[in-house]
Amino acid sequence: MRDMMGRIQNLEDAIADLKGDKESKMEDVEEEMSKDAPLKSRTVKEEFSDVAVAPIKHSPEKKSTNSNNGFNISPNRIPTVLDRVLARLNK
Repeated sequence: MRDMMGRIQNLEDAIADLKGDKESKMEDVEEEMSKDAPLKSRTVKEEFSDVAVAPIKHSPEKKSTNSNNGFNISPNRIPTVLDRVLARLNK
């Protein structure tokens, strides 16, 4: 029983030492932070000013939308009702 009490006391002492070390380290960190200049927050403009990106250019000229280049599939077939409706819609 005395052996167990001795072990418990040793553990308590070790824990107290660790807590003391941790508290002293925290105090050191707080002192260093107080010595440094106050932190400056960066804005979005400053954040992305480092990245160089080429501007996007838009050309409003209409390009050829005819992807089949004059090739007609089954040009002699009889148009259906759907073909006539779509032809009127696409005028």
